[in-house]
Amino acid sequence: MKNSPFALLLLTLFSASLFAQNTPDVINHEVLQNPEEIVESATSFTEEEALSPEENLLPENVVDTALEEQMPPAENSGVLKVSDENKNWIDGTRDWLYGKSQGTVIWLDTGIVKPGPDETPVPTPPSRFRIGLYTQIDLEADGAIKFAPVADFDVDVDLPNLESRLKLFVSTKDPTALPGQDAFDSDNGLRVGASRALFENWKSSAGIKTKWPPEPFAYVQWSPEYTLSETWTMVPQLRPFWESQDGFGGLTSVVFNRWNRRLIFRQAFSLKWTQELADDDDKSEVNEESSQFGYNGGGYRWDATTIWGYVPALLDERDYGRRVGGDDVARGYGLKARVTGNEVNTTKATFSLFVKRPAYKDFLYFVIAPEVVWAEDNKWDEEYVLKAGFEMLVWGDPVLK
Repeated sequence: MKNSPFALLLLTLFSASLFAQNTPDVINHEVLQNPEEIVESATSFTEEEALSPEENLLPENVVDTALEEQMPPAENSGVLKVSDENKNWIDGTRDWLYGKSQGTVIWLDTGIVKPGPDETPVPTPPSRFRIGLYTQIDLEADGAIKFAPVADFDVDVDLPNLESRLKLFVSTKDPTALPGQDAFDSDNGLRVGASRALFENWKSSAGIKTKWPPEPFAYVQWSPEYTLSETWTMVPQLRPFWESQDGFGGLTSVVFNRWNRRLIFRQAFSLKWTQELADDDDKSEVNEESSQFGYNGGGYRWDATTIWGYVPALLDERDYGRRVGGDDVARGYGLKARVTGNEVNTTKATFSLFVKRPAYKDFLYFVIAPEVVWAEDNKWDEEYVLKAGFEMLVWGDPVLK
């Protein structure tokens, strides 16, 4: 992932955005009232029009096939209109990326299973691709400086013709991570798989890590959302999982959210156990060089995270009042305090500031998060960390693209 061409693309886009014209400071917050109308109003493809990976190799050809940037009228009637905003080569590149990627999704959805003579293919809904490139700079207590680049990639696609209610995902998000963890503290290997809804609030997912040899994984998740009052919601979660390399494990958590005039407060408590952590704790107990020498953490890890934030703009304003994360924010500022530990001791405490703002229009964003860390294995000396990066959205939603 570190050598991905997307990394070079993101750096190029940001450099160009510093000189680009007509760059607004805020994004368009208007969205359609009815979520189904977004899919119904999107550009549809017939079987003849569907792109295949071998077709339209030239960028100028693919840009013509991408969805035009569209906006709802002032009365928000749900009838889309094409924006008159001038586009430059940065916008064209974004459209080219979406055209190539969505063309492959449509080909996969309609090309593998051919419809019968009396069947009409269902239009493939717009997809969402998110590409992130971040770096972490550690100034350790002994004066050493470390750099750790991380690439983050996430895909959200629907394949209605391939199989009913099947969702394909391509992501670097770690399904075994605690709610307070970020990409730098998680296993951010690329995962490819499919998920399917079982019952209300239940979802199963299975796939592989793209390593050699590939590592299969699977998990089941229960995650309802309860409204406690006009401003408070509660989201419990239960997630048993299995990974071929690490074995079985489980995660449980509860998150309380409060929205009030764009101010958000969140308190999360979580607990995880895995066979891999249990084996590691057994080794650390007898390792004189380990900070856990003499006691056994039992394979358990707990996490308590508190977030205070001000979020004037979300990527999708329909998410207001719901549980959101940094990926859902278009413009916002926040403070996060996090404490973690095992069955016996507290092992780490962190305090960080989070800032996210648009870098170019409504699809390229920059993120910066300075952080102070106190850790048991560093004798509780403070360590200063700077996390920063860029995130590009390649969305096909006509309103939210």
